Amino acid sequence: MNNLVSIGMAAKILGVSEITLRRWDCEEIFPAIKTEGGRRRCGISKLKPETVHKCDFAGTRKTIAHARVSSRSQKSDLERRSYSAQRMAGCLI
Repeated sequence: MNNLVSIGMAAKILGVSEITLRRWDCEEIFPAIKTEGGRRRCGISKLKPETVHKCDFAGTRKTIAHARVSSRSQKSDLERRSYSAQRMAGCLI
């Protein structure tokens, strides 16, 4: 039993929510082991993010930056915020 972790810990390791792991268990995408008390546990050997995140986003992933102001009189502030948001998102170097 030492090689099993709770789904909470497994979710943190995999970068998904506990609800996602429960759903994957029900759909048999990422089956968990149930204890005698009915709690789900995941084997440490299966906890590799690359086994569940099979999408390859290299070159296809987009970043969206959002900036807004409350009124037209703040338009110059909007341009500054837009520039800052783009820099933070890595769009401008």
